[in-house]
Amino acid sequence: SPEAGQLRRRLEEMVKWRDHNATGCEVWLTEFGYDTDPRSPIHAPAIGKMDAQTVQAAWLVRSYLLLAAAGVDRVAMFMLRDVDSKGGGVFETCGLVTQKGEWKPKVSWYWVATLKNRLKGYRFAGDVATGNKNVMALRFTRDKEEAIALWCPTSEDKTVADFALPLGTVGGMAALKLLG
Repeated sequence: SPEAGQLRRRLEEMVKWRDHNATGCEVWLTEFGYDTDPRSPIHAPAIGKMDAQTVQAAWLVRSYLLLAAAGVDRVAMFMLRDVDSKGGGVFETCGLVTQKGEWKPKVSWYWVATLKNRLKGYRFAGDVATGNKNVMALRFTRDKEEAIALWCPTSEDKTVADFALPLGTVGGMAALKLLG
């Protein structure tokens, strides 16, 4: 998962280096992603009730959220389509859609599109204390609007029963629930 790989911490280090050594420059991350075929060493595995495509979708969305929190200026995943939807090599099945000629949307297509549409124009505004180590929450703002994205930052099929986010401490905002 992006959390197990310490994606946010690693990119925060790059942003910190940039802030100290190259002020005025942007930090871009391109060509990241997770394959859906289990033969790839960087695949998103099936976890619990979630198949590999659903895990890929969750990990991509969580990656985008964590990269925003890390202060990365621009992010682009690799790549829109699978190189070979039946392939097992690195980055052969990491697309949001199946291979060229098919172009069938994968689960991640819908999850990433939802994230883009729901948080369009929002900027990362801070971490939200949840009081539960199994729940991560990030706050985003746009003008006077706020949204919170929350999820279980694990590599397992984790759910947290009876969890209530204390919204009173962060204002009256709509919660954007992105679990997985």
